[in-house]
Amino acid sequence: MNKPKNAKTISQLNERNNKYWEKLNEKINRFIEKYPEEVTHASEIVAHTIQGDRLHHIKMLEESSLPRQLEKAIERESGRNQARAQKPRSDHLAIRIQEIVLIKPDISLKDLFSQLESEKGISPIIEVTREGVSFKGKTAKEEGFATVDNLRTRLSRAKKQLKTKKGN
Repeated sequence: MNKPKNAKTISQLNERNNKYWEKLNEKINRFIEKYPEEVTHASEIVAHTIQGDRLHHIKMLEESSLPRQLEKAIERESGRNQARAQKPRSDHLAIRIQEIVLIKPDISLKDLFSQLESEKGISPIIEVTREGVSFKGKTAKEEGFATVDNLRTRLSRAKKQLKTKKGN
């Protein structure tokens, strides 16, 4: 006997559904290991809902279930991570360019390049060549390199930041 086509489709859907729940459970388990305080908070919410005699209200029970609370906690943590990731991470060269732009707001790329060349060996600047600028990183062992195009971008960004600061 052959299985009808619907049975095959249903088995595929069941398989996809099982994979989805497995992935979600893995994600929740990783979250539980990483953030036990969030799990404690989520379980307190569920316990409060149950103790508050709200069991008769199905929607409220679903909203307060532990998996739902963990999903909300994961979303909160994800939002905090995104906010943290969007913050600018200035390096020593970017800070020095901002300082130069603060003194000379209308500085050109050529003038910036010559200014940085005159500071070679001083401040964060290690070496200036036609290709770009080598500078000290955040630690003593780290070094960075900014090409001429990157310097142009950094200069325009510093000028834009100065304008927004003066506008406020």
